[in-house]
Amino acid sequence: MQPTQSARKSPAGSKSGNEGGAPARPALSTRDVILRFGGLAIIDAAAIYFAYNLAQQRVPLAAGILIAITVVINWVYLDERLFPIRWLAPGLTMMILMVIYPLVYSIFIALTNFSDGHLLSEDQVVNLLSRQYYAPASAITFEWTAYRSSDSQYQIVLKDTSGKYFLGSNDQEVQPYNPPGGQLPPTIEQDNKTYKQLTKIESLKYLGDLTKITMKSGDNLVRINGLDKASEQLAKYSYDSSTGVLTDKQTGKTYTAQQGTFVDAQGKALEGVPGFTAVVGLQNYQRVLTDPNIRKPFFGVFLWTIIFAFLSVALTFAVGLGLALVLNDDKLPFRSVFRSLTIIPYTIPAVISVLIWVGLMNPIYGQFSLMLKSIFGSAPPFFSNGTWA
Repeated sequence: MQPTQSARKSPAGSKSGNEGGAPARPALSTRDVILRFGGLAIIDAAAIYFAYNLAQQRVPLAAGILIAITVVINWVYLDERLFPIRWLAPGLTMMILMVIYPLVYSIFIALTNFSDGHLLSEDQVVNLLSRQYYAPASAITFEWTAYRSSDSQYQIVLKDTSGKYFLGSNDQEVQPYNPPGGQLPPTIEQDNKTYKQLTKIESLKYLGDLTKITMKSGDNLVRINGLDKASEQLAKYSYDSSTGVLTDKQTGKTYTAQQGTFVDAQGKALEGVPGFTAVVGLQNYQRVLTDPNIRKPFFGVFLWTIIFAFLSVALTFAVGLGLALVLNDDKLPFRSVFRSLTIIPYTIPAVISVLIWVGLMNPIYGQFSLMLKSIFGSAPPFFSNGTWA
């Protein structure tokens, strides 16, 4: 009996399904689309939020890396050609964020002067300096009275030594002011707002906000610098970003940035100003090799790290192998019980185990230390001596 046409073997080389013989993936359902785009929307929103905060904190490199990783994640989950990579994407992402980036960042920090005195960026230090002012010799002093609106805005009435009044507000030019009847009114109408006069007690309450107000008086600024005093002032420092020169306008001295510090022409650092983080190359490594105050403790810690790692591995291997050989002996009584007990350490979190050992070894009330005291009359200082620790 001859086979039917439909039962005959397909010609060699023919392919079923999609090209290449791989089964075609089913079309995405509405639920899958919602879950995929919803998940990506959450990831994107979180990434944008954190990247924005990093940019605000002047860490553009970290913000750029975060955005780049987010773009790759979107690409992987939106391009069907990258379907197999989706299984690896979460692990790769966490590896980049938790391993590769900290490693690269640590290497970068090792090439900078990052330390207690150099925590800020250069822009942050310049911004701090831009908020310092000084009173020139010709500065005019004023008595002041503050007025406050319901939305926490202020108007300041200034009175100079000749009895003239002026009205000013933040970042605005002071204007001559004629109070009605020569007496300051309880309220002032300005810019369609009502400002209520503050008493001395109320002025003291808002003094922190009031001292931040800078009013303009020609080339000078008028700032409140006391509970009953305001004066004309000038910005003490100016910074030319194109040349990197910082000028003290009070003394006329100029400073340039050198390895995280503003120094003058003689190399003297600007006093009272924090340093900033700057790349110093291999200087940190050079100091480790040449500075005795660093070299001795560093190599001591480095050597002990190697010894600790070697002894930890050696003892763990030796003790573990020894116990394994003992527990493998058929003649050992209660062998099953002992084998079960060896599993218990794996079920105890490390942080709990550490706390237990700290309690046992405590030189005052630790059970292990008390046992040694009862036998030998004293216990080693496990926590205060490096060798015993």
